[in-house]
Amino acid sequence: MWTFAVAVLGGIITQAVLWGGKKAVPWIRQRYFSSEPTIAGMWTTFFLIDNKVYSEEVLLRQIGRKVWGQITLNRGNVGAFRYQFEGTFKQSILMATYHSIDHCDIEQGAFVLRYTRQATLEGHCILMAEETEDLVSREYKWANSNSFAQPLLTAGSSALHPQMNSA
Repeated sequence: MWTFAVAVLGGIITQAVLWGGKKAVPWIRQRYFSSEPTIAGMWTTFFLIDNKVYSEEVLLRQIGRKVWGQITLNRGNVGAFRYQFEGTFKQSILMATYHSIDHCDIEQGAFVLRYTRQATLEGHCILMAEETEDLVSREYKWANSNSFAQPLLTAGSSALHPQMNSA
């Protein structure tokens, strides 16, 4: 009987280690063996459309190089638009695709952002313009919601300071 109990307990411990290892190994590798920062947390994004600054709230999750999360664009009276994204963060580059959570909305796109020395993410997103249905690239910047640093967005030659209020 004692042998059976030890065998069962050993099986349970082995399963726990194997299951936990799938989640723990990437986290341990990221945390202790990588010089790359951990970017998980809350972020605020900024982008321009027709010289108007928009912002979104992002919940970003990360295990090792794998990232995923949710983006929320609050459009006031129009309501909130929610998007899911997933991708990778490797060599200080965040590369991801996103799509609308609303199954009736076909909006989708991609973004590539570089982690900067100022602890922001800066780059471009690619989306389909509503008016022309052309693919367009827009400057896209993320600031950590825990910091007060807000990246500058440029429209042509003029620089705009993004406002924290959603458009």
